[in-house]
Amino acid sequence: MVEIVFAVLASTFSLFLSLTVYRARPDAFLNRTLATAFLFFGAWIACSFSHLLLVDPSPYFVTRMYRICYFLVVLATGFLFLFALGFLRDGRPEKRTIRIMAAAILSLALLNLTGLTLRRATYHAGVYTQKNGPLYAVFVFTEAVLGGGALLCLEMKRRRSRGTDRARVTYILAGFGVYIPLAILLALVLPGLMERDVTTIYAYYLSVLPLGCTAYALLKHRLLDVRLAVRYSFTYLVAILIFGLPLLSLYLAFSSLWRYDSRVYAALSASILALAVTLTPAVLRWSGRLASRLFFAGLYDEVELLHRSSETIMQQEDVRRGVAEAAVLVCRRLGLRELTAVVPDTVTEGRGTWLMGARWEGDGPKGFVEVARDNSPLYGLREETILFEDRGSATEDSRERAARAELASTGMVAAIPLWGPGGVQGTLLVGEKPNRLALDPLDLKFLEDFARRIGLFVEHYLLSFRLISKVEELTRARDLLEESDRFKTDIINLTSHEFRTPLTVLQGFAGFLAERFDDLKDEDKGFP
Repeated sequence: MVEIVFAVLASTFSLFLSLTVYRARPDAFLNRTLATAFLFFGAWIACSFSHLLLVDPSPYFVTRMYRICYFLVVLATGFLFLFALGFLRDGRPEKRTIRIMAAAILSLALLNLTGLTLRRATYHAGVYTQKNGPLYAVFVFTEAVLGGGALLCLEMKRRRSRGTDRARVTYILAGFGVYIPLAILLALVLPGLMERDVTTIYAYYLSVLPLGCTAYALLKHRLLDVRLAVRYSFTYLVAILIFGLPLLSLYLAFSSLWRYDSRVYAALSASILALAVTLTPAVLRWSGRLASRLFFAGLYDEVELLHRSSETIMQQEDVRRGVAEAAVLVCRRLGLRELTAVVPDTVTEGRGTWLMGARWEGDGPKGFVEVARDNSPLYGLREETILFEDRGSATEDSRERAARAELASTGMVAAIPLWGPGGVQGTLLVGEKPNRLALDPLDLKFLEDFARRIGLFVEHYLLSFRLISKVEELTRARDLLEESDRFKTDIINLTSHEFRTPLTVLQGFAGFLAERFDDLKDEDKGFP
């Protein structure tokens, strides 16, 4: 009974970690791979104790379940290796590398579903025995390579990192560094050497080490926000209790009455499905609002806040004033002492360096719009986010060190690039929070999205300036052309008027001579 309770708790905890890691950043490669590794890890623990649910499980059942366990543990270790590799490379590895490794991991995992790895397993009278296949050594080697590779990548990341990344990977490395070698020894090596397996059960008990260390790393260094996890969990739970279970009960009740009539049964199924599809979004929105009121009312919704900030910017004709008002809103919600968007003189094309944002003054943040003429290291264009807490990195150059020194002197904790469709438009300088120096990862993700939104609006605003300038130049060119055309017309008219009179006289005289030429005497004609 104790073993079953432990299996349920460990598996549930692993699934909880999987869900919360994924919900933190669903679009991030690191979160997806780590969440998948925890998902397979939890399923592996659950399947490993499934034979305890039966009084006397058959050898066929035990063999099948442990083959599935081998299949799941290879997938879990493989995704853990992909996570460690991506963590080492600070993001997503190349697609070709991912495809090759995923195909290899899946092939090795599927191999364990056959009798080549595990021929037969039995569980009788509390004793587990197994007969290995010819490729059992390949399975052990695969686990050793994937697990050892993951530990090696994590250790390399720890040596290269500074700040929160170094602390976070140290905790994860400590948990898996102790667990993986012991798990391979207790669950793979020793059972292969002995007829009776008496050590595998301890490998499952030791699974609390990597789970606990990883949870501590995630919670302490805020890779995920537990407040959001609680809110989301409550939202789905209320939706299931208020809407899902009654709808399912209604379906089961009516289907039992008309299960012999296929037409009525099909119509009932279609109606229940349409009702679920129609009402589920509304129920989730209602339960979400209820959860936001009951749990952590001060926690902001990043999507809603980004939407409101964008609307605030669009309501102003001058984008600088709009950004200042949006910065006031963001400073108030995130509790920042200052938030300043900087667009350097090189981008504004000689209009000076734009400073627009908000500062905390007295009882709340106040917006400001300024034009600076100095050249601070923070005003230069950059493509990567600079965090003050990651200072001291061995890879940073003199420009980054100067920027971090300027961050420290101005009380800023981050410099985020303002990305626009045409490239970087400036920098978003983030002030520290009153209660701590470091930013939450969720705050940083929102600020990066907010910076991209500012970069979009600033680039469009500057493009409109350029278009207006081009229109004014074209208007001036058109006016010059029209003026030159009028001057040409005046010249032609004047020339025509001044030359018309003498030409008319000459024409008349020439005509007269032509008509009377024969009547003239020879001497008058000028002949000798």
